[in-house]
Amino acid sequence: GLDQVLPPPRRFHLTGFSFGAMCGGFVCVRQGDRVISFTMVGASAMGLRRAAAEPLGKREPHMTEAAVAAQQRRNLEILMITDPDKVDDQAVYIQTLNTAQARTQSRRFAATADLARALPNVKARLNAIWGDRDSSAYPYFPEREAFIRGLQPDAKFRLLSGIGHWAAYE
Repeated sequence: GLDQVLPPPRRFHLTGFSFGAMCGGFVCVRQGDRVISFTMVGASAMGLRRAAAEPLGKREPHMTEAAVAAQQRRNLEILMITDPDKVDDQAVYIQTLNTAQARTQSRRFAATADLARALPNVKARLNAIWGDRDSSAYPYFPEREAFIRGLQPDAKFRLLSGIGHWAAYE
């Protein structure tokens, strides 16, 4: 599909958030020299340490719309957004839609090293961004930076102050 949208030999920059970062690593490997840069935001699947997290609530068929919204709000507080005051109705709406439409249980990939295995084969310049309170990586950012810089010493590595996993939203 990407070859139809951006026909070869056109080059491009690629950004992937969370599960999209893992998928993006494989796209970069497949696309080779066409990818100019690859920016990972809140990437996991690097086989690196993660802090234990409170389990997320699961949607059940009997739940009311209000119960689903309350559960999604709590899940956002646990996983995605550091400041509970920033978990607004729009974030809950987006999360509810996304989880209802998801065809893949992406969380099961987060603890793998799939992205870590792909990154050494990425030819593009690497960039990495995490919120410094990202529940998928906190407090193990030095390990992530060392891993990425071990692949590309001049890779850009940024931590966003006071921000959680869903950095683009928060």
